[in-house]
Amino acid sequence: AVTWNVGTVAVGGSTSLGLTATVAAAATGSVSNRAWVGSTSTDPVTTNDSSTVATTLIQSADLSVTKTGPASATAGGDVTYTIVVRDTAGPSDASGVTVTDRLPTSLTYVSSTNGGSYVGGQRMVRWNLGTLAAGDSTVLAVTATVDAAATGSVSDTATVVSTSTDPVSANDSSGVTTPIIQSADLAVTKTGPATDTAGTQISYTIGVSHVGGTSNASGVTVTDTLPTSLTYVSSTGGTAGGTYDPTSRAVTWNVGTVAVGGSTSLGLTATVAAGSDLERGDGGGGWQHEPGADGNGGCGRNRLGEQPGVGRQHEHGPGDHERQLRGQHDAEPECGPFGGEERAGNGHGGQ
Repeated sequence: AVTWNVGTVAVGGSTSLGLTATVAAAATGSVSNRAWVGSTSTDPVTTNDSSTVATTLIQSADLSVTKTGPASATAGGDVTYTIVVRDTAGPSDASGVTVTDRLPTSLTYVSSTNGGSYVGGQRMVRWNLGTLAAGDSTVLAVTATVDAAATGSVSDTATVVSTSTDPVSANDSSGVTTPIIQSADLAVTKTGPATDTAGTQISYTIGVSHVGGTSNASGVTVTDTLPTSLTYVSSTGGTAGGTYDPTSRAVTWNVGTVAVGGSTSLGLTATVAAGSDLERGDGGGGWQHEPGADGNGGCGRNRLGEQPGVGRQHEHGPGDHERQLRGQHDAEPECGPFGGEERAGNGHGGQ
């Protein structure tokens, strides 16, 4: 009780008193306060000796939410966001606090902490936090999987609401944009016949496989540079078949996207240069190629017993002499059948 000693109040006179109190931060509904007056004099009317005032209480709580995430996320991998909710400045406790996080279509819900539940039809994670005391905070987290085909960046926003009045609504939402990195391990294999005859056509098969990583590989291209002993005929596969550049002697395929675990096959046909009579090691006029140890048409020999790029040519003339001619790849043989080199890649360096 608060007591004032007013002293004497003259007939017809009055006096004014004041009282200030702090409403409890958790108070709800209304608050009533009554004042009584008494004196040593006789009071013939006691019904007006007290007065009560009832005040409706309004909860006012400045809630804020801050959402953070990693510097980047890998397509096909998981990403975890942290959400911090605060009753920043009160002055009241916040009642009926709810936090929501609506996931974009490029994210698939995995889990959430502190009682978060996922509403699949709305793609929404919801936390019913109840009451958050003035000045207090709580930390939430949500984990989702990034779509394997996602590119660019992914944006996600968390929002907090409550049944209390929030005098500052500008800090009730927080979003984060995360760049997406594609990680894809591509492998290429090239196969062809073990032997072929000069002047005839030879066909190769090139396989491109997504053997590792979590992301779809996009912008995939394959290049095969032909040695001078081969003349381009045709190519198949990719989005529109291979394209041959006679200047660089390169065949290029635009494969597009190779999904995780997926593969595609390309074809290449060329003509082996007729030239002179190339020895096969048995006195015949054919030309023999031995695949490399990898069994997929890697570096090998042009004929049994000789190094790549080296052949023997018979020049028929006086004395019917014979001389050895060296090819254009004397110093270092290239990988691929008949000196060809094949490469596969994408715009992300296979990462």
